[in-house]
Amino acid sequence: MRKLIASLLKKQSIKYLVRSKAKVVAITGSIGKTSTTQAIATVLEQQYSVRKTLHNYNTDVGVPCSIFAVELPSNVKNPFSWLYILLKNQFTLFFSKQHIDFFVLELGTDSTGEIEQFSWLRPDINVVTAIAPEHMEQFVSIESVAKEELQASHYSDVTIINKLMVDDKYLKHADTNELFSYDRSDVSVLIDLNRLNVVGSHSLDAVAAAIKVAKLLGLSDEKIIQGLLLIKSQKGRMNKLDGILSSILIDDTYNSSPEAVIAALDYLYETDAVQK
Repeated sequence: MRKLIASLLKKQSIKYLVRSKAKVVAITGSIGKTSTTQAIATVLEQQYSVRKTLHNYNTDVGVPCSIFAVELPSNVKNPFSWLYILLKNQFTLFFSKQHIDFFVLELGTDSTGEIEQFSWLRPDINVVTAIAPEHMEQFVSIESVAKEELQASHYSDVTIINKLMVDDKYLKHADTNELFSYDRSDVSVLIDLNRLNVVGSHSLDAVAAAIKVAKLLGLSDEKIIQGLLLIKSQKGRMNKLDGILSSILIDDTYNSSPEAVIAALDYLYETDAVQK
């Protein structure tokens, strides 16, 4: 049933993308996809009408649901719940007049070949956040991870890589019309880091990606800075919380990888506090 539903959702999404004439920014990578997706969308929203990934909907059925801005059913095995979503999408196709300039969409993968299934998106821009060990029970090597995460570059007009997290040796797997890079140093050039609402030096990767995409799309520095000040840590991702007795909690519990754990610990060690 899932394959049938995914196929129907894909057909509806293709029609919607064609009809809306919106551009697509697709985010891939081993870590940092959600934070990067939200950061890019937040900055672009300062000038454009943007629809972004809902929650962490980055699968074959989740991406179309994000495109139509509909929640996944609570019971994904209930065919009537999916029928309702398909009918709702069809109504949107025929009657919605909402203007959308950009779709900013996170693409996920658990095994080889899954990024290829999103080729129908034909992104204008593909942002690659990192190449790092992930789902290694499915990927035989870091090389195969790189090949998978760079797969979207094959069907994207422009690819932007995180220079700090994507080694040049993996770029042989990229195939794109134009290739750009970004890194954390791009942030301090534009804005005082103390004004940002994110914590941890690795959190600057998402901010830097947003700056690069926005500049390529013609946003002024003023608009970009306006958006940067609105970027917040996502739930479970280096999210700063108030604890008891004036303590501070850093919630980084959503998901993890060796690189993410090291980055979170680095922030903890660098933090000036009496007790931690």
